[in-house]
Parts: sequence; structure tokens; C-alpha cells
Amino acid sequence: TLLVDTLLVDADAGRRARVALAIGQLRMQSRFPQLRRLLTDGDTLIAANAAFALGVAKDTLAVAALARAIGGAPDAVAREAAWALGEIGEASRTVLSVALGDGLAAPLRSSSASLRTAPVRAALVLATVKLRPAPVALVIPWLSDTSPQVVRSAAYVVGRLRAPSGVRALLRVRAHADDEVRQYVARALTRTVVGDSLVVPAREALHAFMRD
Repeated sequence: TLLVDTLLVDADAGRRARVALAIGQLRMQSRFPQLRRLLTDGDTLIAANAAFALGVAKDTLAVAALARAIGGAPDAVAREAAWALGEIGEASRTVLSVALGDGLAAPLRSSSASLRTAPVRAALVLATVKLRPAPVALVIPWLSDTSPQVVRSAAYVVGRLRAPSGVRALLRVRAHADDEVRQYVARALTRTVVGDSLVVPAREALHAFMRD
């Protein structure tokens, strides 16, 4: 701890960034408060490393600070904060749900996530895959995002979870220009997920994918 405390105030920003990461990797709980404060550091690398470290450490007490980061921090920090919230898991459910527009009629236009750039939106969507159960209904609208990166994240989440409720929405993006989106759709169209009601369009989509 003496070495860590010394490096946290080191004049070299690179050393401070590396020690922030080390605190999370070593699960040094006594220094988690310093990590939370570093989320607002003026050096983006330090703040981003602090966010990542809090996720590695699964610090549930950092949820509020990470929520503020996804709301107003620079993109590099907000992306790591979103990832950290996913790693923390259930304690982050409310923050992620609100960010993605829970209860809003038009989440792609009026949610806090909609105010962020595509990389941050994609990170927020992707973070939900770690929740159990994942909020599939909140992810589905993001399949209509204008950014392929965000659609890719949404398709991955819905497809990976093998959620029957998401199959119909996935079929709507089966011809998406992004090849990864199409891959995630193809992988999700299994018999157990599709069921009887969507077996015909699912089979048609799979035949089309075979000619992709």
C-alpha cells in the first residue's frame, strides 16, 4: 500500500494510470475510494483505467460514480464505465436500464444513452449481457440504431441469450449491411429458440445466409 499510495501522487501520469489498474487487479479494497475519485481525473487514461479497474474488482459501491461517468465523462472513460457496470452485475441493473430508456416510448431519441456517441451506446447495450436475466426488451429497440456498431452489440446480446422474445426483432435485421450483425442473427436461429411460430421465416433466413 505504501508503494501504491506513492504512485497515486506520482508526477508521471502514466505511472498513476498503471497503478490505478493495479488496484483493481489486486482487489485492494482499502484503495477503492481513491479509484472512484480518479473517475473524474483530468487525464482520460487515468480515469478510464480507474473505471476498468472498478469493473475488474466488481466494486458495487462504485455504481453511482460509474453512472455519472456514463452520463458525462469523455467517451474513453464512459465506455470503460459501461463495461464496469456490466461486470459488477445486478447492482448495476437499474443504472443500465435507465440509461437505455426503461419506460420511455422512444429510447433511441430520449434516453440518456441516445445522447452519447455510438461507441458509448454500444458499450451500454453490450453491458446488459452480463445481467441475469438480461433485459432483452430494453435491448431490442437498439437493433434499430443508425450505427452498425450499436446494432452489432444489440444483435450479439439478443442472439447470445437465445431469447425467444428477441427472434422476431432479429429477423428484421437479417439483411443488415454489417456482416457481424448477420452472423449473430444466423447463430440465434436455432429450433429451440425459434419455436413453431417463426420456423418458416427463420428457415428462409438461414437459406439466405447460406448464400451470403
